[in-house]
Amino acid sequence: MLNLIRLYITKKECYKHDCPDIYDDKQIINLSAVIRNIQNASKEYVEFKKNIEHEKGFVGNNRDLRLFDFISSTTEIRKKFLKASEDKYYLFDSLVFESFGDYFLAEKINKEDYLNDDKKRKRYREVFVKKRESLKSKNGEFLSNSEMKNILNECSLDWIIICNNFKFISDKQYRNFIDSITFDTFVLLTSKEQQELYNKSVLEREKFELVNSEEKVEFYQSIDEDNRKRMENVWRKIGAIRADSTIRNLRKLENMLNDTSVDSSNDFEKKTM
Repeated sequence: MLNLIRLYITKKECYKHDCPDIYDDKQIINLSAVIRNIQNASKEYVEFKKNIEHEKGFVGNNRDLRLFDFISSTTEIRKKFLKASEDKYYLFDSLVFESFGDYFLAEKINKEDYLNDDKKRKRYREVFVKKRESLKSKNGEFLSNSEMKNILNECSLDWIIICNNFKFISDKQYRNFIDSITFDTFVLLTSKEQQELYNKSVLEREKFELVNSEEKVEFYQSIDEDNRKRMENVWRKIGAIRADSTIRNLRKLENMLNDTSVDSSNDFEKKTM
């Protein structure tokens, strides 16, 4: 207990978020809260050890986990150990989730919800196992977990790109695609078949963009043509207005000239008389 209290004091930054109740308002250790925390963690440890002994869940190297290490870990880590000890597929299904991580992210499925859904776990676990079976060597050797994770990460990304390409074209194209082939089916295709689907989606999108870009050009050209015609009409009207104005100005000048000539002639007549 003293070692644990020493940890709570020296590693306060680590524990105050996980176990805020063990510190009072002045951030001093609350012994009653510490004892309560140790009792709860100890009960979890006893349950954990029972599960390990009866091999209810995943065992691995967990037999060697000491009480102090278990209690001094965070609440989240203790829950993971306990969950793994009562669930044979917990760690394997965690690997499956991480392998299909991008797909689950796109589907807005988080890890906690996934691991709490036995139906989903069984479904994607089977897909993982079937894919690994299809990729084993002629000698019957399986790929490592890390190799499988990399391959399935690529499958997930390719699937997302393909779906986005069809969705870009239209919702109908996207729906037709996912109705004809599910993600599970796509994963189990050969790399060649997956590449063909990928190439098809890219080609369809490029064709769609090309057609639409041509339509846009024609549309803008038609707008430009209309604008040109409108501007020509405007300039014609401006020209007509200017012409009318010029004629009116000329007439005014003529009238002024006529008036001036009359006045001038009268002045001249007066001077010569």
